[in-house]
Amino acid sequence: EDGIHNIEIYSVDNAGNFSEKRNYVLKLDHNPPYVDAAVIAHEGLSLVKMNAFDAVSGVKKIEYRINGGEVMKYDNPVPVFNSPSDVFLEYRAFDESGLVSQWQKINIPGKPVLSGRCIVFAEINGSERKIMKSLTPGCRLYDSTSAENFITDFPEEMSLSEYVLLDESDIKNVNEKNLELYVQKNCRVFLLTADEDLYEEQKGEWSVIRENFETGSSYFGGKTILYERKVSAGEKVEIKFTDKLPLVAVIPDENS
Repeated sequence: EDGIHNIEIYSVDNAGNFSEKRNYVLKLDHNPPYVDAAVIAHEGLSLVKMNAFDAVSGVKKIEYRINGGEVMKYDNPVPVFNSPSDVFLEYRAFDESGLVSQWQKINIPGKPVLSGRCIVFAEINGSERKIMKSLTPGCRLYDSTSAENFITDFPEEMSLSEYVLLDESDIKNVNEKNLELYVQKNCRVFLLTADEDLYEEQKGEWSVIRENFETGSSYFGGKTILYERKVSAGEKVEIKFTDKLPLVAVIPDENS
């Protein structure tokens, strides 16, 4: 039967003498890996999470394709942006012995596209966050009425941008925080933050366009730096921070 079998081999002659024993491990695997997928629907997109299991050989990879298109390797949840028509996604798994499961298919029903929006979904450490439509003086930085919560001044580049409203739990959590957002247009993404709160290895992905900017908010504890990065439609932006999360704002890239 399928499984991992330990085999011990030795011989015995007519006089009762035993040869040296040798041990071997034999894998018998006739079944392809098991694979499934789950769709998590949000307002502007659906995230498809896939999982595979193979008890004998182990899983090598998962592949998927959307509407019969290019076959892609699965690494992270797959975003399927809202579309007026249904979208079908097929997926399969390979194990380390070369066995492949059959293509399986899930259907994602059509939903209205969020017209005029750049950001369609944002989450921090796996929990969804609100998207605010227009950054103006006096806006809240996070979902609270705390005095430090309001920002009275910000760089003009960010004016009227969409931004991610933080949760009060994000402020109290002193551990590493991972922010992910998905955009459906070519966009300019801005980070307004204290310099020490952005990991050094991430700074190379961003351009500094303003330094020593005073926001008038005690949340940042002093002067800030404004970073910018251009992203393409359908892209996921991932940002890791040590302490205070930045003000993350997005505007359409009119030059792309």
